[in-house]
Parts: sequence; C-alpha cells; structure tokens
Amino acid sequence: MSQQSSSIRRRKQRSSGACDFCRRRKLGCDNANPKCENCREHAQTCTYSQRPRAARPSNGRIQALEAENARLRNILGAIDRPSTAIETNGGHFTPSTSSTTSPRPNGSNGTITVPVTQPTASRSRPVETTPESFDTGHAQPRCPLAARKAQFHGPSSFMFDEQLVRPQQTSRTLTSTDIQAKNALLAESTRQRQMESINVRSGKLDFDGTDPELAMELLFVFWNRQQQLYPAVYRPAFMRDMAQQGPYFSKLLLNAMLLAGAKYMRPPADAQNITEATAFGKPFLDRFETLLHSTDIFRMSHITTVQALLIAADTIFSWLGEQSLSWHYMGIAINILIDLGIHANGSITGTSGSLTPERVEINRRVFWSAFILDKIQSIYQGRPSRLRDCDNRVPILFLDEYEELEPLNTFTYTLEPKMLDSPAYSVTTFEQLCKLSVLMDKVVCSLYSEKSSLTDPVELLRVSNSLHQDLLEWRNLLPSHLAFRADDPGHSPILPHTLSLMSMYHSLVILLHRPFVSDGHLQSIAPTAAAEAFSVCATAAFEIDNVLRLYAKNFCIASPPYFISYATYVAATILVRIAAQGRPGSNAHKCLRHCLSVLAEHRTYCLAPRQTLKILIGLVKRLKVDLGDLTVFDNLWCQQSGSTLSDNLSPQPPHDEVMMNHTDSTQSGRHRPLPVTQYALDGDLFSFDSTLAEFDIDEIMRTFSNTYNGPTEPLNAHDDFVTAASLGYDDQDWISAPDPLFGIGSLNFQAPPGMGHEDLS
Repeated sequence: MSQQSSSIRRRKQRSSGACDFCRRRKLGCDNANPKCENCREHAQTCTYSQRPRAARPSNGRIQALEAENARLRNILGAIDRPSTAIETNGGHFTPSTSSTTSPRPNGSNGTITVPVTQPTASRSRPVETTPESFDTGHAQPRCPLAARKAQFHGPSSFMFDEQLVRPQQTSRTLTSTDIQAKNALLAESTRQRQMESINVRSGKLDFDGTDPELAMELLFVFWNRQQQLYPAVYRPAFMRDMAQQGPYFSKLLLNAMLLAGAKYMRPPADAQNITEATAFGKPFLDRFETLLHSTDIFRMSHITTVQALLIAADTIFSWLGEQSLSWHYMGIAINILIDLGIHANGSITGTSGSLTPERVEINRRVFWSAFILDKIQSIYQGRPSRLRDCDNRVPILFLDEYEELEPLNTFTYTLEPKMLDSPAYSVTTFEQLCKLSVLMDKVVCSLYSEKSSLTDPVELLRVSNSLHQDLLEWRNLLPSHLAFRADDPGHSPILPHTLSLMSMYHSLVILLHRPFVSDGHLQSIAPTAAAEAFSVCATAAFEIDNVLRLYAKNFCIASPPYFISYATYVAATILVRIAAQGRPGSNAHKCLRHCLSVLAEHRTYCLAPRQTLKILIGLVKRLKVDLGDLTVFDNLWCQQSGSTLSDNLSPQPPHDEVMMNHTDSTQSGRHRPLPVTQYALDGDLFSFDSTLAEFDIDEIMRTFSNTYNGPTEPLNAHDDFVTAASLGYDDQDWISAPDPLFGIGSLNFQAPPGMGHEDLS
C-alpha cells in the first residue's frame, strides 16, 4: 500500500508544473512549499507563472487537415507526370515552363513558388501554392470518409466551432481591400476574355464530345441570355478552368450550360412544333443526367454541382415543363450550397476572410442566383421557399464589374443581331434583382404561406402596406440607368433584362394586393380596402402591358426572359375583369388581347406558358368577355415570308470579337414595331383612378370565386390560335379553371399528348 501511495505521489509530482526558476534552468522541481529545493539552494524566489494551455484541435481543424492531405496527394500524383508542369494560382492549374532552384515570392499575387524535383534529368518545375491551391474540384479521386463529412455546421451542432465564425454585416460599402480586389478581378476578367479565343484556337477547351463550333455558339448564347438575370457561373473562372481542368469547371456544369443555351437556339431547319424544338436540347439533357447519376458527384460538395443543378432546374421547368424534377434539382442545389457554408458568406470556415477574392465573388453570385431562382420557383409552383433572407449573411456586393459596361449583343433577342450603343448594366441589374427577390420572399411568406389565412386581416393589411412602401422605395432608389418609366421610354436604356426586372416589380405589386380583392376573409377589412387594392392591381397590369409593348418594339417577343411570361399572365388576370365590365374595344380589351397573343407566342417555344394560356382562355369564357378578332398579330412575330425565330437563331459567329462587327441592318418590314400605348396613370398607386371608379367592385370580387357561374359563350370561330382544340384540350375544360397567382405550376392540368419530356425521343 505504501509503495502504491508513493507511486501515485511521484506521478502527481511529475505532472505538476515547475516553478519559474526550475523551468528556466531546466531543473527538476519538487514543488515544495513555500520554496522548492532548488530555489532554497540558490536563494531564489520561488514563483509560479500562469501559462496558457495549448488549444486542442477542433473537429473542423481536423477535417480541414485531412481534406488538405488528400488534395496534396493529388497534386503530388500530378507532379509525377513527366510531360506536365503544374503551377497553381488562386486554386487554378496553369501550364508552366519556368524553372527555379529555390522558393521565391510572387509579388503580383502573394503566392510562393516552390521547386519540385522531377525523377527525370530535366530541370525542376515550379508549383505555386495559395490557401485554395488544393481545390481540384471533380478531378480528385474519392477521398477518405472523414474528408467527405459535411463542411458547414451551425451553432446547434456539436461540431460547431466558435473560433471559426466571425459576425459579419450582410450589406456594407466598399473598403480599401474591396477596391484592391475589385481592380484585380477586373484585370483578370479582361485577361481571361483575351485567353478564350486563344484557348479555342489551340484546342485546349474540353467540350465533352460536343462539336467545338456548336459548343462555343451555345456558350455564347448562355453568356448573353442567362447571365443577364442570374450570373450563377463566373465566366473568367469557368473558361480558364475549362482549358486547365481546374476546380470551377466540370462536365456536368458544361452540359447544363449547353442545355440552357439550346433553349434559345434552333436547328437550321425550322422546327415545326414544340416537341421538335425542345428535342434540340435532348443530347445535352441526356448527358447531364448520365453524369449526374453515374458518378460519385454527391459524395463531396462542389460549387460546380450547385451551379449545374440551378441552371438545369430553371431550364427544364421553363422550357420543358418539368415541375417535379426541376423542384428536386433546385432542392439538391440548395442543400449542397448550405453544406458548403456559402450562405454564411464563406466556405468551410463560415467566413470569407480566408478565401481569395475570386472565390468570394463566385460564392456571392452563386448564392444570390440560387436565392432568386428559389423565389421564382416558389411562386410558380406554389411551394415554400427553401432559402430565407433571415438565414443568410451574404452581402449584395459584387466586385467584378467587367460585365457592367460591356455592350449588349442582341443575338437571340432580335432578328438582326447587333451591338447596342448602351452598356449591358448586368451587375447593377443583378444587384437590384437580388434586392427585389428579398422583398419577394417577404411577400410570399406574409400573404401566401399556409398560416397566412389564420393571421388577423387587419395585421395582413398593415404588413401589405408596409411591403408596398418597401417596393416603392426600391423603385425610387433604382440607379438612373435602370429607372425605366413607361411614360418616358427615353429616360433610360431599353434592355431586355431591365424590362424583365420592371415586369417582376409590377407583378409583385399585384401579388401583394390581389388577396384583398380575391380572398373573402380579407375583403371586409375596410369599406374601401378592396377597391383600393384592385386599383393598385389595375395600374400595375396596365404598366406590365406597357412593358410588353416596349419589349415588342425593340426585341423579339417570342423568346423573352421567362418571368415576362409570368408577368403577362398576372396582368391578364386583372385586365380580364376590367374588360368584363367595359365596352368592346376599350383599353382593357386591347391590353387583354395583347397579353393573350404574347402568351400564344411564348407557348410556341416553351411548354410552361401553355398552362397559363389555358387558364386565361377559360376565364375569358367564364366572364364572357367579347374580345373580337383575336387573329395573331403579325408584328408580334419575328418573321416574314415564312421565316421564324429559328432563322434568327441559326448558326452565327460565336466569338465576342466577331460579334462586335455586327451593325444595325434591320430592314423595313422585317421587325415592325408596335406603338407603345400610354395610359393616364399617375405616380400614386393608391389613388383610385376615375375610370376604375365606374366599375362594380363587388362584381369584380365575385369573379375571383370558383363558384361564380356566369354564362359561358364560345370565342369567335376565327380565333382558332387560342381555342381549346388548338391546344389539345376539351373545350369544356376551360369553364371552371381557377386563376391563381401563387402556384400556377402546381395545378393538375395534363399536357396534350406529345408534349411531355418523355416524348422528346
């Protein structure tokens, strides 16, 4: 027992900290009180200083080290290839022929060049490393299980590490660091644009088996169309890594982009129907689905997977009418985005402080693109959104402004492609769209959630008025080059994406106020509440028609941004009720006819507008609105003598430097503009227009009820382009179709035979 006690005492003594004197002299300290033996012998003061304990490694640190180890192994494996030198810059591999014998700093980017010894007799080749140099994206093999664990963990998780999270503001002004990064990104974007044509000519680009000429044309269409509204793909990084197999390129993403480009392209031979037109994109969709399901793509989260799924989800919904599959793709993309921690303004660490400016820019663009598409899908499909503004810390701040002042090419927008005199203003348009999508999230959650019907109507009216003021403030704070006004079209440049932005704004105004006219429990809040709400909706509907006419005057109305189709439908649901109480030939009748013809044009090239057109025709019949002659307006079609939109979309030189040579060669008669109809609408949306005051608001409210049984009358016989038979439906299907604004894609209407995605083969 005494030996055991002595052993325990010795272990305790060995584990005790030595005094300051013994630690300095590296002597064994017996920790005796009041002085240890060594301090007594040397007449020293025996003191003990508090020493901080070494922090134990966190789970996040261990995971990061394990992932880094796996990536280093990949780099070492690549170095072993005798014919290739690897030089990484900001996480991207570039060929290198330089040599070095000692490490040297690179003054331009702060990277370090490290010599690598080759097993051959050749001189050593450099490898530049940065904090992101080891992110090889899909090129890396399967990693250990620990490296495949989720990367982001919130405060409720046991893996949450407080040391790695720093509170950040979600909106801020430019700092000196931001300005430096802004200049660097702009310079790199300019350089990469120059490298694109060089890489094409040298055959370095990986097109995954697609004909290079066709692929470059589709990519040009993608950059010219998709990027104007939600730039989910950062062009400089993607095109650079496409040549170098870097982390921001993947074949999955490439095929999603080619599919999106194919949406606006047609084969040289004109497609005779919608099935043939959509079949042009089938090879890219098939390849996309093959890559998605046949690889270990979900074992690790990659930002390119998020981008690919976002683009594919938007394309297959608006073009192919795929509702469920699009919803699933969108959900998976958002899950991966959260797993990467992008919603927390960072990556693994939950902060952007350790990321390169390029990665921060990419993260922000990807997040806000996902946020916008999530809100649009939420409205279309009538389902809860998955990304909430309260759950993100990503500022609406984009530093690379190369695309802001880049001239817009009207390729796929007009019959005769040309470079507009006005810059594209892509970056500021995207910023304003982000801000508007935040308001869209509030509108949908406040008035269209499952529990909104349980909320006190007075409270809903207060929220609605508050959101209306937020929308007006957004409109008033628009930059001057985006502040489009229907009564003064020359006030700002007329661009397709700015018109789409304004159509979205007016659609939100209607979404915000129509429940106080259509929902019975909200109609009795105040004597004038319904009338005021309908006045606001009517004003917005006429404004949307103005936007449509201005779009048709300047661009081809057949293939606008898809949200214009939704705005057309929203406006028509209001205009049809005004027309029902007005005289034939009134402004409401003209605008309604215009909206129907626009949707009839859209359904020729996309599947989604077919359902909205069906709803509206049913409503026209139910309210027995006399629309007169509904013959398709010739000047709405971008065609003459049998030519169609596909003539405009036939193969054209895809490169930017070639597109710059196009001039305005529009011929008289090939694109006949429509006059922009102006209405006497004042700026105060809450003022009850004198014309609208003549209508029976109670009758208008009754038309929103599904039990409203007004007598039905068939449309004119010569209006066969919008009849039930022409769309493949039974004529009786039109009578009782509802006309919702939220969730129009969720209505269980079957498409006509041959229109489904399964019939594309």
